[in-house]
Amino acid sequence: MREIYTRFLTAREKMLTSDVATSEYQTANFEMWSAMLEAVHLHRSHGGVIPPEMAFELETELEAWLAGIPSERLPLLTNRGRKTSPLIRNCKLHAVMYLAASPAVSRDQTPRKTLRKYFGIVESTLQEWKNEFFKEAQKSLAKFHTELPEGPRGRMITALAMASGRHYQALKKRPKPRPE
Repeated sequence: MREIYTRFLTAREKMLTSDVATSEYQTANFEMWSAMLEAVHLHRSHGGVIPPEMAFELETELEAWLAGIPSERLPLLTNRGRKTSPLIRNCKLHAVMYLAASPAVSRDQTPRKTLRKYFGIVESTLQEWKNEFFKEAQKSLAKFHTELPEGPRGRMITALAMASGRHYQALKKRPKPRPE
C-alpha cells in the first residue's frame, strides 16, 4: 500500500503545480485515480487500509455526485477522447481473469461459453480482450484472495465475473450523453 500511496501523493502534487488545461495535469489526474483504484482493490481483496487523503478525495467526489454537481476531476478522464472507460476496462479484465482461472480454479470446463453468456459478447470480442489483458489478468489472479481454499476462491472469481458481466451489459445499454 505504501507504493500506491506514494504514487497518489506524487500525482496529486503534480496536479496542484500544473495548469488544469495541460496534458501534464491530465496525466497526473489519471495517475492519482489509478492509484486510488488500486488502493480500493487492495482494500477489497486483502483488507488493506485506505489512507485518509485518498478517502477524502473519494468523499469529495461522492458528495459532488450526490449533490448533482459535475465532478471537477473525473470527467477529465472520461471525455470523448478516451476509448474505454475505467469501468468497462475493469469488466473486461475480470472476464479475462475468469478465463485465466478456468478450469483449474473455477472448475468451469467451458469458460468461454460462460463468459459469452455473462457479458453478451461474441467469441471474437472475448479473444480481443484476452489478447489485450491476459498478462495483467494473470497477475491479478495471482493476488486474488490467495488466503482462501480453491473452492471458495473459485466461487469468488465466478461471482466477480458474473457481476462484471451484468455491469458491462448495463453500461453498454446506457444511452450515451449528447454533446452540449
